[in-house]
Amino acid sequence: MPPYGHRPANVGSEDRVRDPCRRGAGGSVRRAAYGLVLWAASKAPLAPVAALRETSSLMGAIIGAVVFEESFGRRRVLAAVVVTAGAVLTNL
Repeated sequence: MPPYGHRPANVGSEDRVRDPCRRGAGGSVRRAAYGLVLWAASKAPLAPVAALRETSSLMGAIIGAVVFEESFGRRRVLAAVVVTAGAVLTNL
């Protein structure tokens, strides 16, 4: 993979969502989430908003492990600890 993160079209194409409705819904949800974070940052101090935003990746990992039965190995546990510590340190 090139250093700037661009992936050729034929690499990993089976992982892409082919249904345009699902792609559109995913893009809309991402934009709404970003807008919600911007709105929250304008109404509250930035540190708690940023900490809450960072914990969303932790919630996603937990949902993946519980709902989708993905493995929750050492790397995910370490990542969860780092994210949680960062959220706590941000709010001090």
